[in-house]
Amino acid sequence: MKTNTHSLIVGVTIILIVSAIYFAWHQSTKKVMPLEQAEVPTETVATSTLPQAFESNVELGTDGIVTSVDVSGAMVDGPAIIDFKTDSGSLHTIAVPTMGRSLCVANEQIADVYTISIGDRISARGMTDENGRLVPCESELHSLQVESVYANPEVGISFKYRKSPDGYQREGEDHLFSSDPSFITGVALTLTKEALALLESDVPRELPPTISLRVYANPEKLTPLAWTKANPIESNYELAMAEPVEISVATKEAVGFTADGLYATDTYVVSYDNYILVIAGQYIDTESTIYTDLEPLVSTITFTR
Repeated sequence: MKTNTHSLIVGVTIILIVSAIYFAWHQSTKKVMPLEQAEVPTETVATSTLPQAFESNVELGTDGIVTSVDVSGAMVDGPAIIDFKTDSGSLHTIAVPTMGRSLCVANEQIADVYTISIGDRISARGMTDENGRLVPCESELHSLQVESVYANPEVGISFKYRKSPDGYQREGEDHLFSSDPSFITGVALTLTKEALALLESDVPRELPPTISLRVYANPEKLTPLAWTKANPIESNYELAMAEPVEISVATKEAVGFTADGLYATDTYVVSYDNYILVIAGQYIDTESTIYTDLEPLVSTITFTR
């Protein structure tokens, strides 16, 4: 009886020793497991948000949306740094010279960096430097163009316009464009160089021509032609040089005509949802920048109502 009890104790002891050795071995193998074989929760894997370098010393063109603007380098004659995100999602950097900028062959085609804001869309062509940053400067083919998007979700309208070079500055909705009871909101675009010339002038002069977009309530859902004739002052119809022509703007029903006044004014009257949009582009002659830019701007208009 004692022999059987002794054998049982020895057997249990051996099992416990073997289990302890196996557990210690298993734990040691877990500690030395290579990282690439271990399970890593996906939420802990971070992706870099730093700009990626282009290949050095190559000529290329690209476009995208501005994510950051740093002009502090200009204080020490360094470049202005513009980070942007391409449509494919990659982040890159444009370095715009500030010292000796006027000596750049592409100077006239390079946007004023002080007009660039986060969210603007840029289109650039240049040569990359040793750090893989795109530098527009050394060729007549180089350029940096900037456009901005105006969007007003309350009235369901958006459009694009050029900011620089040779672009426009925008006056916002707080500007009083009309005292008509049905007027809701509006924006006006003035060529930046014209606006600066007005500010710097010490001689009284006429306001420069503009492109304006004004939105009115249209609860009766009048057609563009009916609204135009019922509101001759707001639509410019009282100065029309000919009868309005039926057209479309972004698939919406519209009419177009030219009005005469201080400036010739090409006018579009568009109906959508419960609104009327009046687009008016003023110009001195058909060589004017506004005359050239008006139709391309109208083609970017989108309606969300």
